[in-house]
Amino acid sequence: MTSAPLAPVRVPLRGPIASQVHALYRRAFPPEERVPLPLLHASAMRRRAISFTAWVDPELSDPSAHDAEVVAFTYSFVSKDLVYLAFLAVDDRLRSAGYGRRILERFADEHPDLPLFLEIEPVDESADNYAQRLRRLAFYQRNGFTVSNMLTHEAGQTFRVLHRGPGAGAISAERLEGELNAFGAGLVRTRVTTD
Repeated sequence: MTSAPLAPVRVPLRGPIASQVHALYRRAFPPEERVPLPLLHASAMRRRAISFTAWVDPELSDPSAHDAEVVAFTYSFVSKDLVYLAFLAVDDRLRSAGYGRRILERFADEHPDLPLFLEIEPVDESADNYAQRLRRLAFYQRNGFTVSNMLTHEAGQTFRVLHRGPGAGAISAERLEGELNAFGAGLVRTRVTTD
């Protein structure tokens, strides 16, 4: 396993890095969970608080190269109250090499005073990908995340909210809903409920 810090690279609109990220996005997320790529790019270009980032391992590839090998990507935003990780995907050929953990640690290190929120598919025994959902939950729990009592509802999908970090439990469902809808700028409407 490598130990050099991963290099963040803004995802360009076109080129080899964009192609790798776009292909990974399509492999990692089913169509019903995807936001159209042009909207991700446009939001990240228009709003400073939004980051669409390719992650490069400098031990595998030169991060400054226009065709650097992408090991993962993230799409996130930072507000005054929280960090929200909308998408995190590690290249399926490189999973279990510690990249996901290192990216989550980087987020925590860069925002030590803010809680980090994300969503996962609910762990539902009747789901076709039940085993995958269990592995995903276990991964996040190993990395310090707690299952909250919040669920998000958007575009006909429901997700479980996980969080970690200082003050995470103090963020209400109403506050999270407001942040998510401000982040989505009306493109995706989110409702947050509790169970």
